[in-house]
Amino acid sequence: MRWARAYVCFAGLVGISYAVVFSLRRAPWPLSDWLTNYEGGFVRRGLPGEILIKFSGLTHIPLVWTVAALQIVCLLCFAISLWWLVGRVFRTSTPIWPKALLLSPATLAFFWFDPVFILRKEVALFAILGVLVLLLHREAGASDTLVTLYLALGCPLLLLSHEGLICYTPYMFALVCLKRRSVRRAAYICAVPAALSLISVIIAARYTGNGTTADLICRSVGGPTTGLCTGPIYYLGVSRGVYEAEVRLMLHDTRTMIAFGITTTLALLPVVAGLADLWHRPVSRETRLVLPLACALSATASLVLFLEAQDWTRWIYIHLVCLLLVLLSAVEHRRATGVPILRHAKQAGRSRALVIVLLFGYATAWHLPALREYKPFGYGSLLLRLERHTSEKFR
Repeated sequence: MRWARAYVCFAGLVGISYAVVFSLRRAPWPLSDWLTNYEGGFVRRGLPGEILIKFSGLTHIPLVWTVAALQIVCLLCFAISLWWLVGRVFRTSTPIWPKALLLSPATLAFFWFDPVFILRKEVALFAILGVLVLLLHREAGASDTLVTLYLALGCPLLLLSHEGLICYTPYMFALVCLKRRSVRRAAYICAVPAALSLISVIIAARYTGNGTTADLICRSVGGPTTGLCTGPIYYLGVSRGVYEAEVRLMLHDTRTMIAFGITTTLALLPVVAGLADLWHRPVSRETRLVLPLACALSATASLVLFLEAQDWTRWIYIHLVCLLLVLLSAVEHRRATGVPILRHAKQAGRSRALVIVLLFGYATAWHLPALREYKPFGYGSLLLRLERHTSEKFR
C-alpha cells in the first residue's frame, strides 16, 4: 500500500511542478487552453478563461498564476481521491491488474512522458470524477439529491470548458451505477445532469469561433508578445478542414499507426483483465453489464475526437485515467460490500519475483507515442530525449 500511495504522491508533485514551470515559462499550450474567453463574444471552451480573467482583474494576481492555481486545485482533487482509493484497494492482497493499471505508462506515468498534455482541460474531468468517487463512498453518506446537484453543476461547467469531454461522461454514470448498485436509481440521479450536458454541448458546438474571435481573445490576454496567443487560441481561427487534413496525413503514416496499435493494445491489457475480474465477481448482478457498456459507449463516442484532431495520445490517456478511477473504485466497493475476490496466494520466492519482473517490464518498456514518434520504448526513449535536450543546451 505504501508504495502505491507514494507513487500517487510523486505523480501529483510532478504535475504541480509542471504547473509552476509552465507558468514561469509561459508555455502556450498548457496555458492558452485555459485562457480562451468571451472577449470576442460567446465561443466554445471560453468559460474558464472568462472566469480567470475576471478573477485576475479583481485580485491583481497575474493571469498565468491564476491558471496555475486552477490546474493545481484540479490535480489535488484527482490525486487525493486516487490516494484514498489505492490505500483501500492495495491494503490487502491484490490481483496483478490493478497494479499494472496504476503503473501503466498510459496513466500516471503519462505525467512525465508527455507533460504538455497533463494540464489541459481534461484534468478538470479527472477532478470531477475523483470528487464523485469520494461523494459516492458509503461512509460519506451523500444523498442522491446531493450527487445530482453536484453533477448538474459540474458537467455543464466541464463541457462549456471543452465540449469534446462529453465522450467520457459515460464513466460517471457507470460509477454512480456501481456505487448505488441499481441502474434505475443511477438513471434518476443522472437524468438532469445528462440533459444539461447535452444542452451545453449543443450550444458550444454552434459557436466555434473564427480569426476575429481569436484576435480579440489574444488582445485580452496581453497580445502576441506574451506568447499566449499560439496553441488553442490561435486554432480558434483555423478551419475544420485543416484538422481533417492533419488526421488524414497521420492515417497514411504506417509507422505511426503501427506504434499506436501496439501501445494501445498494451495500455488496454490491465483494463480487459479488470473488466473480466469484475464480470466474474460483480458488486451486483444488475450492474454487471454497466461498466463494459459504458466503456463501449465512451470509446465509440470518442471516435469523433480521433477523426477531428490528431491528439490521439491525449484521447487514449483520458480513457485510461478515467478507467483507473472507475475500476479501482469498483474493486474498493466490492470489498467494502463483502463480495468475494479472486483467490490468489501470497507470491513467494520465484513466483513473486516473476510478478515483479513482469510489472517492471510492463511499466518501463513502452509508452503512448507522441506525434510521429515511431519508437515509443518507454523510459529508454525518455532518457534519449533528455540526452538530446542536454546536448543541445550545452552545445
